[in-house]
Parts: sequence; C-alpha cells; structure tokens
Amino acid sequence: MDAALANWAKQHGVANTTMTVFKNGELLSPTKSVPVAKEVFALASLSKSITGMCILDLIEQKKLHFTTPLGAVFGKRLQGLKLNDTHNANITIAQLLTQTSGLGPDSTQSRMGKWLYSKRDRHEQISKHALGRESQQGTSGKFQYNNENYAILGAVIEKVTAQGYMQYCRKQVLEPHGISTAGLSPRFGAYGAMGGWEMSTADFARFVIGNLSSTSKYAAAPFDTAAAAVDGGVFYGAGVFFRKSTVGHNFWHHGAVCLGEREQVGAFFAFWQGKLGVVVGYDRCPDWNMMIELDQSLAQVAFARQ
Repeated sequence: MDAALANWAKQHGVANTTMTVFKNGELLSPTKSVPVAKEVFALASLSKSITGMCILDLIEQKKLHFTTPLGAVFGKRLQGLKLNDTHNANITIAQLLTQTSGLGPDSTQSRMGKWLYSKRDRHEQISKHALGRESQQGTSGKFQYNNENYAILGAVIEKVTAQGYMQYCRKQVLEPHGISTAGLSPRFGAYGAMGGWEMSTADFARFVIGNLSSTSKYAAAPFDTAAAAVDGGVFYGAGVFFRKSTVGHNFWHHGAVCLGEREQVGAFFAFWQGKLGVVVGYDRCPDWNMMIELDQSLAQVAFARQ
C-alpha cells in the first residue's frame, strides 16, 4: 500500500500524503510519504458519510423516516421561504441521501470560495437557495451528485434535534467509536454536512470500521435503507458509493476542494469486502483520472493480498 501510494503521488506531483490502512477491524500504522503539517486532514466530500450515518441514526430513533418530506420537517417556512408553495416540499429524506432529489444546478460550486476560512456552516443559506427554485434542472428519482442535498440534510439534522449539526453528529456517530480528532475544519467548516469535517486518517478509519463493517446494520443490507443506481453496478446511499462484491460489499468515496492557488485538498477512502480498507489524504485537487488511478492502484494491492 505504501509503495502504491508513493508511486501514484510521484506520478502526479503530489507532495504530501497521509494514509491509514486497516484490516479485519485493526488499524495499521498511519504512514506519510512526506510529513503533513497537521495530524488531521480535510475530509472534503468524505464528510457526507458522517451526515449519512447521522441521518440513519435519527431514522433508527424514529425521529425521521426515509419517506419524510421536507415540508413535514420545516413546516410552512424555512426562514421566510414558503416551502409548501412548491413541489420541493415533497422531496424526501431518502431522495436527499441518494442524490435523487432532482435539485439542480449545484449552487455551491460557484460559492465555496467565498466561504473559505469561515467555520459557520451554510446549511440554512444553501437550503433556502436550493429549495427556493421553482423549477429544478435535475430529474427526480435519477442520481445526480449535488452538494445541496447534503447541506439540506445538515439543516434537517439541526431542525429535528434542536442542536448544532457538528455537536449532534459527533456525539452520535463519532465518539462511540473512540474518535477524538473530529471537528469542522477552520478552512472548510462552512461546507458543514456536505464537506466541512476534518480528522486524522486513523480516526476516519475507526468511523469506517464502526459504520461500514459487515456487522453493522447498514453495511449488512445497504439496499434495505436507501440506494440509487449510478452506473455499471455502482450504487449510492448514505454518503457512500458501493457495489456488491463476492463477499459483502465494497464501499468508497472521493473528496476534493479545488480553489486554485488558495486551497487544494484531496481525500479518498475504500473498504473492500468488509476486510481491508484505506483512508488517504493529500494536498492536491485531483482530476477524474487521478482519482480513478488512486482507487485502482490501491485496489490492486488489496485484492492481491487478501
């Protein structure tokens, strides 16, 4: 794994990487090809898996249901937005989890640079903007990746729990697994539920083990919760991509913050067959080919060694 990551980083000019490998529930030593500045790293869109598990926790407590519409969560208004006056009030929790709400375009992409270095999340602001559109560019029921879905889930968590998003989710889905380094990033905290978390690679590995091992309720039967077909046997649900494997399922997700010279961050996790997994952080904004090559190079080692 070390060699595969080092070769990938050299090929793409990535200066700093950090990685934790875990197998059969045990963490192996975190590795760094070049020392990174901090123990914690920015999760970027890996944050969505924390939000997803937090929502599943609320469903388990029967405080929400997969079929709960946003109109039932926010009532007639979301801070002045007449939500019930549009079809957006009928978007369900399941549709947000699986990125099939039909919301679009993704308004966050052009605004993330403006929110840099602010720790105050923009859940309500994004929700009001996204749900205020009378017409959407997406297709309800069809997978279309959009940060707005998970920002709205952040607002849902705050509304249902009457607590801060970070405080509630940290208590419910992170601390039970011994995670101590997690919090909203000083750089990217404004992205909150859609991409604002940071923690050590070792702690995110603990999160994956605790929530995606085959013994967990979700990982044992991800199709029993909420899942959307993406392409080629790949599905999306609860903030992760997954596909069936010969043993259980493979789960993964990439993350990136691409703000030119101001900030560049990449993140990746994969968990194969509930046995072997990796969490990687690095200081580059990856393009699509870089992400695929990182996935493939580590997966080749994983399946060769099992």
